[in-house]
Amino acid sequence: MSIYTKLALTIINIINAIYLQSFFFPQIFVPIIGSVELDMALGFSINLLAFINLVFLIYRVWNFREIRKYHKWTWTLLLIYLPIIASVFYIWKKDSEFIIENNLGTTE
Repeated sequence: MSIYTKLALTIINIINAIYLQSFFFPQIFVPIIGSVELDMALGFSINLLAFINLVFLIYRVWNFREIRKYHKWTWTLLLIYLPIIASVFYIWKKDSEFIIENNLGTTE
């Protein structure tokens, strides 16, 4: 995965984490957003980007041929249940490990 792809996917996760804070501290974000319609549109677009990010990463996990299915299922469930934390960890660390392991030809 190129550095630009990693940065783009990480920025989406950072934006999603910041937007998540608006549910816990709404008084901070009310002056910024202003109206409910804008908040709903913003929420929809951020969640759509996060969903596309999630689908891309899960597709990438399952696209490796020589990785054990146990590891694929583990990372799929981590990406689904802990998307913000697991995505960043997968993007910057685990993807390169999977590429090396896939090139070595580990069999199931």
